[in-house]
Order: sequence, then C-alpha cells, then structure tokens
Amino acid sequence: MGKKVTISQSAASVITAFVGVVILMIVFSFMNPNFIKFDSIMALLRSIVPYLLVGIGQATAFW
Repeated sequence: MGKKVTISQSAASVITAFVGVVILMIVFSFMNPNFIKFDSIMALLRSIVPYLLVGIGQATAFW
C-alpha cells in the first residue's frame, strides 16, 4: 500500500479559503458579466494582498 498523505491544519485552512474565493468569483461572475474582466481581477488581487501577507505571517509565525 502507499503512504498516507496528511496535511497540516494551516494548509487545510488555506485550501478552504481558496475554494471559497473561487466559488464567490463564480457566483459574482454570473451576477455581473463584467466581473471577470482583467481590470476587475487585478483590482481584486491588489485589495487582497495586505490581508494575504498578514495571513502568511501569522501562519508561519507558529512553525
């Protein structure tokens, strides 16, 4: 048999958050077709960066 693959609690949280964001993007793109334009995606990514950096810092602070 193969090795059992396990992931840490923080990795599971990141995966869950990523899946949630993807689901929200799909829902919003159905609600507004202009949502999935390049400029909208870049604006969304720019607004997420500060929170992403803080989250990464907090996740790696306890390793």
